[in-house]
Amino acid sequence: MALTQLAPPYPIFTDKSGSPLDAGYLYFGEVNKNPETNPITVYYDRGFTQPVAQPVRTSNGYIMRNGSPALIYADSQFSVTVRNKQNELVIYSPVGFGVMPGVPFAVFENAARDVAALLADTQFTYAAGVPNTVQVAAGDILRTLTEGFAYEVAASGAADEDVTTAGGVKLYIVPSAAGCDVKAAGAVGDGVTDDTAAFNIAKSVTGVIVIPPGTYRTSISVRTPYSGSGTVQTLAGAVNTAFVRVGEGDTDKRLRPLGGVIRNEWDGPAKTVTGATQANPVVITCVAHGFTNGRIVQLLSLGGMVEVNNNFYTVANATTDTFELLDENGANVDGTGFSAYTSGGTARQTTGWFFLDDVGHEPNGFSDIVTLGFGSGPKRTIRMNYNFTATKVGTFSVTNDETLAQDKISAGCSVNADHALMNIYQDLLGTVNHATLQVSAPEFYGNRPTAVNNGDGTITVTHNSTGKLEPPVVYLGTPTGAAPRYEYFPKLYSFDTSSFTYGVYGPLYGSVTYDGSAWVVTCNSYVKPVVTAFSGYVELNFGSSITLANTQLTGVTPSGTVPYLYHLFSPLPNRLRVTVSDFSGAVQNASPTTSMTFQFQSDVMVLLDVTNIGATSFFRPAAIINPEHMVSTGGNFWISGEMLVG
Repeated sequence: MALTQLAPPYPIFTDKSGSPLDAGYLYFGEVNKNPETNPITVYYDRGFTQPVAQPVRTSNGYIMRNGSPALIYADSQFSVTVRNKQNELVIYSPVGFGVMPGVPFAVFENAARDVAALLADTQFTYAAGVPNTVQVAAGDILRTLTEGFAYEVAASGAADEDVTTAGGVKLYIVPSAAGCDVKAAGAVGDGVTDDTAAFNIAKSVTGVIVIPPGTYRTSISVRTPYSGSGTVQTLAGAVNTAFVRVGEGDTDKRLRPLGGVIRNEWDGPAKTVTGATQANPVVITCVAHGFTNGRIVQLLSLGGMVEVNNNFYTVANATTDTFELLDENGANVDGTGFSAYTSGGTARQTTGWFFLDDVGHEPNGFSDIVTLGFGSGPKRTIRMNYNFTATKVGTFSVTNDETLAQDKISAGCSVNADHALMNIYQDLLGTVNHATLQVSAPEFYGNRPTAVNNGDGTITVTHNSTGKLEPPVVYLGTPTGAAPRYEYFPKLYSFDTSSFTYGVYGPLYGSVTYDGSAWVVTCNSYVKPVVTAFSGYVELNFGSSITLANTQLTGVTPSGTVPYLYHLFSPLPNRLRVTVSDFSGAVQNASPTTSMTFQFQSDVMVLLDVTNIGATSFFRPAAIINPEHMVSTGGNFWISGEMLVG
């Protein structure tokens, strides 16, 4: 199936009519102020070196530079005003939206220009309601635009934070697969500054650190493995020999091989479920289950309580015949809003990840294997501990076998002196049934994504996080028995690494019927018009959210009655007024003597009532799988490598 990415590479600004904004004017200014009188500098590049003259002009909806569409960047929050070529106001936003490659119209409230700006920032705060600040909470992700680093907000009372902003917000550094970048910890790399503190922070995050281009001075004398092309000196400016680049070894050192096969499989047969409570937490009855607190179970085919089916949970407070459910964050699973359990279903426990230890598969050089998480989040990483400590990091590779390859599973590792970290990735392809809000992702390992109707015409899907902040591809899908409507298209409103929100747009159409006592409207848009009957016409008022275009009208009358003429006129762009008359020209009043119906349709594209539109499918590449939820019979990862020891 061919997939079409919804998000364009460049944002398209529109006029009040919805058509591309041609010869328009864009003004960017200070937050909560008039940008036309309080401008800020915006740039053509994310390095903030090429300023843009204001007002920024548009051509056919695009910001142009040298005849080609362009992106612009701001290094802080801003306000924005958009005017058309007649200098009429199209939109003003006191806190505007930013634009970066692959993230059209993304809100940059949780981003800073660079690491220095983030650490010096006083706008981010834990407090609510403080003017000109952005409230954050534990688990939020902050990013730097220049370097692309990510940070998880720690709890205000945390004592294990990696760095802290000038405003007092505590942060955990989210490392890449290669390790923690020293610049994410505040290193300068100018050949003068003492970067020891930043290096120690990076080392506390991951064993192998990343040292990007630059010259760094540090007093560290303990052997430290790293990757990257940076140069490390002592505080006196000499080469710091304590730092050893990964993969570079000395011939006079001894090689220590690493090898093994790891897997996670089912621990015994499935057990029959006989009860599930609509309580907080959910309590499962499963006679003589034999499950252990802290272990992972999957529930399948429970009658009635479908919300838990196919999902993985942690066992808590187990008794002989019952156990409670915790989610992947360790919180109680609240079943008070779930459907009532009726009958049937099974539960099965996993073994957890382990090294095969049979003939031909003995582990070599490893002591144990565990799964862990960063900060307070769910477990996302497999840690394989060596039974030695290397003096220099050597080679390390992971290969998935044919079973996992068929499921498009991949793995990424960071290698350290005494352990290796591994994340598991899989492309996520799913479908949201708008009528039931059930999400299917049959080939995806781990918990099924969830969908909620936000009550404003949009749907939010939450799923396992992705490795990169990239927009999902959202396109119309069709559940069994439903016909597709190709004139509909989904629109992505917002997204992060673990969720996205979208709506579905299409041409407006509907009908108005006089049922003998009142006029009743049926319409496909999320925003329904208000119908008012006047003495000489019927009015449909769509409010300020819909501007009509190329509206057409047809009349339908019941069989055997005298046909009527329908005349459409629209004194305002958001209203339809319809007169009904017989062939003699007599206008029917607001209460006709007979039932009648007229239909209308318009070329305007409106946010649709999504519950009437079958399904939407989505695709997100390289979703990070919770390894405890990845269970495969016969699916293995093969580990090999070698380290240098003294």
